[in-house]
Amino acid sequence: MGRKVTPYKLFFKLNSGDYKHLAIVPNRILRKFDEIAGGCLGSHISRKIRPCIFWKSKENSKECYKIVFLTTSRFTPIAVDLNNCVSLEKNCPYFKFSPKSYVIFSSPENPVCLILKSPEEQLEGVIHCGVCRDLEFLDKL
Repeated sequence: MGRKVTPYKLFFKLNSGDYKHLAIVPNRILRKFDEIAGGCLGSHISRKIRPCIFWKSKENSKECYKIVFLTTSRFTPIAVDLNNCVSLEKNCPYFKFSPKSYVIFSSPENPVCLILKSPEEQLEGVIHCGVCRDLEFLDKL
């Protein structure tokens, strides 16, 4: 199932930031993110895995990575068309992505968008499923 992000030693140095990356977050890693996000990612459900999108960004003129988590529940206002992501069936054939997913919110006004200060460590073990285009609207989060 897919390739883990960590085998790509130069991934974080060579990634141009032009694309968003779709990945699957296993439960043991999801728990760590859930602690930061305040418990809204569902890691309390054993064996829960969750899709996410991460990308290179700038925050206060410093390079960083951002990550959002996806759900199929339509109660959040930010929809993500996963038809803009390539190689999903090849890289992650055992995970059935919903063509339209939604960014998880911690409250009605707050999307869960975490800034990763150490992406090499924080994304270790995350399964990379493909590259996404035309998701620039996520940059505003």
